[in-house]
Amino acid sequence: FVAEQLTAKLESGVIDFTTDYQFINSDKSPQLLTDAGQFSLRTLIFSEPEKELINLPLLTVAGIKVDLLQQQIGLDNISTDGLKVNAVVNKDGVVNLTNAFTLKHTEPTSASSDSKITAKSESQATQSENNEAQATESKEAQEWLVTLGEFNLTNYDINVIESMMTDATAWRLFPINVRTKSLTSRLDTPIEYDLALTINDKGTFSSQGSADVKEQSLDATINLDKLNLAQFQPYLKPYVNITIQNGEFTTQGSLYANTKGAARFDGSIKLESLAINDNKLNKTLIKWQNFNINSLKFDKEANSLLIDHVSFVQPYAQMIGAADKSSNVSKLVVKTKNEK
Repeated sequence: FVAEQLTAKLESGVIDFTTDYQFINSDKSPQLLTDAGQFSLRTLIFSEPEKELINLPLLTVAGIKVDLLQQQIGLDNISTDGLKVNAVVNKDGVVNLTNAFTLKHTEPTSASSDSKITAKSESQATQSENNEAQATESKEAQEWLVTLGEFNLTNYDINVIESMMTDATAWRLFPINVRTKSLTSRLDTPIEYDLALTINDKGTFSSQGSADVKEQSLDATINLDKLNLAQFQPYLKPYVNITIQNGEFTTQGSLYANTKGAARFDGSIKLESLAINDNKLNKTLIKWQNFNINSLKFDKEANSLLIDHVSFVQPYAQMIGAADKSSNVSKLVVKTKNEK
């Protein structure tokens, strides 16, 4: 069945489900109650020729409860561990997973079938309009409530080969760990979360806070620690004649943002062991041991930026002027084909 629908090949996968249930047959409203339900999905693997795309060792849902009359579903815990994803973004920006998991085209309907469907649709148009009004009125009454006690995602491993902007640059986010507290399908309270991940083994990011889906706002603390800037060199190469040999960026603080235009940050910034080479001269362009802003406060709505103290330790920069009044800095920008 899967082979008929997807390009990706389903190599394996095991589903387990158990529950206690009670069915009460009533002339008015039959009732179904379930309790202590357990669901698991194990060893799910999708692949394409000669390459594994997705490998999910384990996903579990514990404490499943259903009340048909009350239209409620309760889940004590959803946990998932060890997912590995291998993705490729080609030069056109197309992700291989998109093609692999897009449903295959179904057979087109015949002209006679189309005409029958059209005729039938016209005859049902009036009835559909009447039903639409009734469905809108009863939507809230029919809405199911789903509650989740907690969500735990651990040791996710996302691998991406990016070729849209660079020549096959590899990125890896591992491990990725996410935890949320209780939430409901109504999303009437902010979602409290805890996120941590490592970027290419060359920097870590963590964040704790709350995301309000209805208000479309984020209130969080963030910590980006020792992100190595040299890994971004492939993205600079087409535009500037420099090489980032080293540099570790760190920032931490509190962040608030919403879709109404508010954006506030209160924290610190540090850039350590920076070393940038001038490729034209094959010499050091800029370097320093430490650059630090101990307190930075930004408020977009107030149009304010407050900086308490800026410090440099062992800064160095090389600027060379030529007889034609040009400098080595002016030659750092890579010329386009039209400029050459």
